[in-house]
Amino acid sequence: SGGSGVAPSFEDAGGGGLDYFRADMSGGQSIPQNTVTKLVFNSEVYDTASKYDPSTNYRWTPAAGAVFIHAQIKISINVNTLNQLMLYKNGSNVYEAVFKISTTGPCTPNLSFISTCNGSDYFEMYYHHNDSGAESTQTLGSTFMGMVIA
Repeated sequence: SGGSGVAPSFEDAGGGGLDYFRADMSGGQSIPQNTVTKLVFNSEVYDTASKYDPSTNYRWTPAAGAVFIHAQIKISINVNTLNQLMLYKNGSNVYEAVFKISTTGPCTPNLSFISTCNGSDYFEMYYHHNDSGAESTQTLGSTFMGMVIA
């Protein structure tokens, strides 16, 4: 602890300089058919190190180290439609969640990933589907977050 009767802080444990963020969608986003589309997480909830860009690139460029990333979207899709929620690092797909559902309606696909980065690497989220028309995300339940863990 920092002194008698004082609860220890994260900084006391060596965790100073926290780098984490969370960004949500401020509105629904239309995702065209058969088009890999960058997801627009433009409502910053928190960004402790000012490393997330919520206005132009919608990407996180964390400090060097190991990072944990999580993302999910709420979207209405049709039965047996192929859907992909994709994590990009430096412009390339590095991880994805691929799914189909058995009934038409809203679902909340998500993915979590641990990676290393060099301080200039950046992470973005994309989505793709092969439905017969556009699909739309919903605001509540759509979020992108990450934190440096080591």
